[in-house]
Amino acid sequence: MEESAVWIRDSNGERQISSEGFAEWPSLSPDGTKAYYLVRPPGSTRSFTSGASGGGVVESGELRAVELKGGGSEQPLPGFAVTGYDISRDGRWIVFAAQDPHGKSHLWIASTDRRFPPRQIPSSTSDDSPVFGHGGDIFFRATEGGSNFIYLVKEDGTGRQKVLPNPILDFFSVAPDGEWLIAGAPLPNEEITAALWAYPVHGGTPVRICAGVCNARWDRAGKLFYVALIEMGSRSGRAQTLVLPVPHGRDLPPLPPSGINSPEDVKGLSGVKVIDEVISPGATTSVYVFTRTSVHRNLYNIPLP
Repeated sequence: MEESAVWIRDSNGERQISSEGFAEWPSLSPDGTKAYYLVRPPGSTRSFTSGASGGGVVESGELRAVELKGGGSEQPLPGFAVTGYDISRDGRWIVFAAQDPHGKSHLWIASTDRRFPPRQIPSSTSDDSPVFGHGGDIFFRATEGGSNFIYLVKEDGTGRQKVLPNPILDFFSVAPDGEWLIAGAPLPNEEITAALWAYPVHGGTPVRICAGVCNARWDRAGKLFYVALIEMGSRSGRAQTLVLPVPHGRDLPPLPPSGINSPEDVKGLSGVKVIDEVISPGATTSVYVFTRTSVHRNLYNIPLP
């Protein structure tokens, strides 16, 4: 039996904040008072949209919110099978993807205080992986002709448009100023089949971030860039997050042309911090949430003839 719990690290050390059987994809509210995460249904063995590299089977779950001081837990979106979500920079809104009874994914927006009921953002395609951008934009992944593309739409559902002409695999994050997007795309003619790229929204040359199983994002201020490297196939399942300072006036830290494959690739940069977890950052590098997975196995006695 596999379980995954959400933990937080802050000035009080590390502590577990979820109690459900399988919790994943945590994030902190902008004011640092709440932690959000998704909970898989009982018996599930698959991952959520944000981690399903290559667009495989999508799992859904319930969104939970925990008050970090009081410990109270709530379901901000009761009745919805959520596959991905994001919290607005002012902490007032949740944009999320949810599956309908036929398995098609739609985008919705709701208030975090539940003062307003969830409202669907109209679309004729299957949409998921929503992320709040700058100035009221919502970026997301949409399926078109059997391929995935990045689109944006306004919070009121208007202004829908394709952002990048090239197809992608997974969509992860947006720079705080809305000028760059982080997405995975196929790598032709290489042993590793996919890489993570930073794409300039208004055209230009993409920047390779990392290859293989990895993801990247900015902190809310755009001053730090987090790159998570996940080592697959190892018995330990080692994962690390590299915290890279972003120079003033830029959106990205200086990166090697082939991207980052290990902490050794950025050892020449000043101020780099390595954390032995895949984290979702808070206001500082010493505050973050993450998941820890454990596996429980039974030992059987088999009589021999």
